[in-house]
Amino acid sequence: DVVRSLKAVAQLKEIDEAAIAELTTRNAINFFALDVAF
Repeated sequence: DVVRSLKAVAQLKEIDEAAIAELTTRNAINFFALDVAF
């Protein structure tokens, strides 16, 4: 479950969930060379 993983990482790293979601989204866009404006 993506949401559960996001919450767990946020809690472990003591980082806001939204910040982690943004970082993982940017990483996916870069990794897969997606033509998406973010």
